[in-house]
Amino acid sequence: MPHYIRAYVPGGSYFFTVALLERHRCLLTEHVAALRAAFVLNVNYFLTSVTTTF
Repeated sequence: MPHYIRAYVPGGSYFFTVALLERHRCLLTEHVAALRAAFVLNVNYFLTSVTTTF
């Protein structure tokens, strides 16, 4: 995996692209709500675990 240089700026945002190995499949478009919910769940978990650590 490439090493990307990122600017760690408080309040900053990142853009990422999700792609399937088999690009002709429509898994992501059919289940985009599940992907969105999983992303939000993980972001909330990460933010909670980081803030309770300090």
